[in-house]
Amino acid sequence: MLADLWAQLRIGVRGVSRAPVLPAAAIICLGLGIGASTAIYSAVHTALLEPLPFAEPDRLVSVFRTTPHFVSGPFAPGNFLDLRERTTSLDGLAAVATGVALLHGVDEPIRVSRNWASGNLFRILGANALLGRLLQDSDEDSAQPLVAVISHEMWRDRFGSDTAAVGRTILLDGEAHQVVGVLPPGFVVPRGNQRQRADVWVSTPSCAANSSGWPRCTANPCGPFGAPCYSCWVR
Repeated sequence: MLADLWAQLRIGVRGVSRAPVLPAAAIICLGLGIGASTAIYSAVHTALLEPLPFAEPDRLVSVFRTTPHFVSGPFAPGNFLDLRERTTSLDGLAAVATGVALLHGVDEPIRVSRNWASGNLFRILGANALLGRLLQDSDEDSAQPLVAVISHEMWRDRFGSDTAAVGRTILLDGEAHQVVGVLPPGFVVPRGNQRQRADVWVSTPSCAANSSGWPRCTANPCGPFGAPCYSCWVR
């Protein structure tokens, strides 16, 4: 049996050496097919099958704005504030906007990903802090000091997993923020088939206090007036 197998193998090798184009094309097509199938499965699994890593995920809904120009899009800050203030049938409406910032106060200055979030975001998601606390409603008060929550990865890589990181002051684009908490490892906020993550999460105090001016809410400019855009979650 082994002799027959060896003979067949030699015949196959000789055949491939005489006409290598066809087998190579078959291998390439097979590889492309496997890669495409894997990519499609990963997208479907992330968007439809994988449960959200939050409390009562079946009660969470991602909200988008629909206009004649696009089917689903983010909210301008004023629209979000109006919707949150007038909504009575939901436990809460929270928002996230993405951006970047220059971080000072931890070794050399570096550019980090920064997400703005309404103070109730983590409460609505049912997320818990690894250390300290997360953003809360009172952080939206513009009279309060600016605070920040850092990711587990940021805490590990830039603060050396030091528990004393909570309470330290960092500068984000020149503004002082006190670190009040650390998120659990791998924390993300799902948005469709994407995952929003950030090194630093900050609240938007000026937004809630003054809807006509947004000096601390300049993330993801959209539209002709450069207004920041929010992705929203409700429970």
